[in-house]
Amino acid sequence: MFSLLINASIVGLGLLLATVKGDSPDISGVSIASSSHGGSACPQGSTDFSISVDAKSITIKYTAFELGSANSGYARKNCQVNLDIRYPKNLQFAVTDATFYDEVDIGAGADARHNAVYYFSGSTAQNNVIHTYVGPLDGDYTYRESIPAGSQIWSPCGAPLPLNINTGVGMRKATSADTYVNVKTVVTGIQWRNC
Repeated sequence: MFSLLINASIVGLGLLLATVKGDSPDISGVSIASSSHGGSACPQGSTDFSISVDAKSITIKYTAFELGSANSGYARKNCQVNLDIRYPKNLQFAVTDATFYDEVDIGAGADARHNAVYYFSGSTAQNNVIHTYVGPLDGDYTYRESIPAGSQIWSPCGAPLPLNINTGVGMRKATSADTYVNVKTVVTGIQWRNC
């Protein structure tokens, strides 16, 4: 009987430890402390950044991210964003997906590739989220692309580093003056875990 009680206590302790370790991360106080941006697609003052109340998504809105070409060939623009995200040192986060909100007018024989590259300052590891538009297309389009769980890059524990987001649009085989892409918004999904 005494042995059973000891075993029961050990099992109970194991469950308690598992519960503590698996507790949901406390994301209170998570915020964007500072930001900077630059590139051919985002002159100063043309972007706006925000993080959701539940800290599960980062929204970047663009007011000048436009790419158009009337000639055959290749054209590209990009916007590099650096976000200093403040959060407790016992947490880490990873980018899980990107949702693109674009206005697209692409003629037959043309295509455009919208991509977002994510990495932490000082790290060579990157995640690249890509969507390709193939003409003819005309209208507002929303696409969500996910990063496989096994490929997601986590921020380091104990020493938060800025998150870099390099968004670009490349267009090729443009054959008409109405070939055009306007990047309106990119919403980046993130997830958190305890270190």
